[in-house]
Amino acid sequence: MICLLLAASLIFLIGCFGRTAQGSLAVYGMTFDLADASDIEVHDFRLGTIDLIASNGAVVQGPLAGIIALPDAQQPRPLVVILHGATMMAHENINARVYSGFDYLVAQLAAEGYVAMSINVNANYAFALGESRYPNGWAFDTFDAHIAALALANTGEDAGHGIDLTGRIDLEEIHLIGHSRGGDVAARLAQREQEADRDRIASIIHLATAAGTFHLPPDHHDFDPDADPADFAQPNVPTAFILPEYDGDINSLDGQGLFDEIVADAQHQHLAHVVFLRGAGHNFFNRVTIVDDRASELSHANENDQSTWLSREAHERFLLHYAAAFLAVVTGQREPWGTFNASEPQPATLFGFAATASTYFPGTQPLMGTTVPIREHGTAQVNHFVQSFPAQAVGHGLFNHPGVLSSRERRLPLRNITWDSRNSAVAFELVLDDITQAAAISLFVGVDSSDARNTMGEHQSLSVGLTDTHGAAQFVTIPVGTSALFTHRGEVLAVQGFGDIWLGHTPLGELRVPLQHFDEIDLRAVAQLTLRFDQTGTGAVMLGGVYLV
Repeated sequence: MICLLLAASLIFLIGCFGRTAQGSLAVYGMTFDLADASDIEVHDFRLGTIDLIASNGAVVQGPLAGIIALPDAQQPRPLVVILHGATMMAHENINARVYSGFDYLVAQLAAEGYVAMSINVNANYAFALGESRYPNGWAFDTFDAHIAALALANTGEDAGHGIDLTGRIDLEEIHLIGHSRGGDVAARLAQREQEADRDRIASIIHLATAAGTFHLPPDHHDFDPDADPADFAQPNVPTAFILPEYDGDINSLDGQGLFDEIVADAQHQHLAHVVFLRGAGHNFFNRVTIVDDRASELSHANENDQSTWLSREAHERFLLHYAAAFLAVVTGQREPWGTFNASEPQPATLFGFAATASTYFPGTQPLMGTTVPIREHGTAQVNHFVQSFPAQAVGHGLFNHPGVLSSRERRLPLRNITWDSRNSAVAFELVLDDITQAAAISLFVGVDSSDARNTMGEHQSLSVGLTDTHGAAQFVTIPVGTSALFTHRGEVLAVQGFGDIWLGHTPLGELRVPLQHFDEIDLRAVAQLTLRFDQTGTGAVMLGGVYLV
């Protein structure tokens, strides 16, 4: 036993200070060239109405209206359906043209090779019609009616779209983009399809999504406000989440919690991606919405300092690039690259925008439980806690990971790691027999922005090392500029009944270190993962998990 302890200690010391190889990750920006959409024509259409049955038995006339655009290709192409959110206009007027606010996205997606459509789902949000909750069944009925009309038009009959759709649409491959409550509708549609053993929903992009009604049972009108999102299995399709930093509507950034559920779901078999878009708000992805939600009391934005706020044009430009890039990967039009490729580190920027991204790949394996042995060196300290809701259970209340407060009794296990001198380190003992077939080590990390050891508005930096059972160690520096190690702006706010909270989100982001960087150790016998703080003198980070991808 003494010999084993000495051997473990020797490995730890070698891993921290011994003669080791050292490399560095590249800091790069991910780009994507959009197709020319200048010649794409977006067509308005109105197909009539559909009978929607209210919970009291009343019949409501729901409009079948929207906008559509076609690519140049004459062969059947995948369909993208955009589902708008629940604006005040949608609440008050079932015929409001909220859907038309995504005309720019419809045009661009058509240029990228998809049949793209944005439809009126106001009935789903029209409280004035007598429904007290969002009756998702009305959105289902509306969606089904649109798909039936497209199927008719696909055969050459005029369904009222105003354009020839003969043989142009592949209705067995449908991609959904849902904004706000539209994300709720998209997820529930996909879940309904899978429960019926249909696989035509091919992917979902959640844009500032709301998770509040993800727990509607098959009955269209029942709703359980106390339901726990952990009880809802995310649809098993490629899924993306865009989280606006300063969302003044869904300020809990529910999409992050839904992404975390996918990571924890061993049954999820498809790519999932989440991006925290700095400076963005909720409304400006839709051209019809006028109010800047970042000025609301719900937003974490500082209205007196709008220097970090994205313009409306920037919101649109990011969405155009992100949607086109994500769809290009999930449809196989392009091989995965950048943030979507496990063999590449996460980019520092996405399409020219400051953003923190995390990716889930099928087959991802968690490497560390809460009981893994940890060794500390120098001034480094590791404290375990669980961020959760209600607040009484929060072990470190000043850390505000998005999505945690959006549900009842959610738990997020974290390790708070601090250091007060350069070259301090923490090492986690692992038993990895052979990881040569894996692509990368992924660490979900966030900077504790409320800790004075960090400089607000700047990046942290550190080195990640692996040590094998023979004592060889190799480190890779995570350089300044890495998006997951950004110290977010914010402030401490005292809230009665909750205590001090951090006003502002501090998301965990993925530090992805491709295993090709560890070419001088034996990856068939890895014994230790070390975080060495050799780049900055002080700091504080949160470690949410370590995974093999």
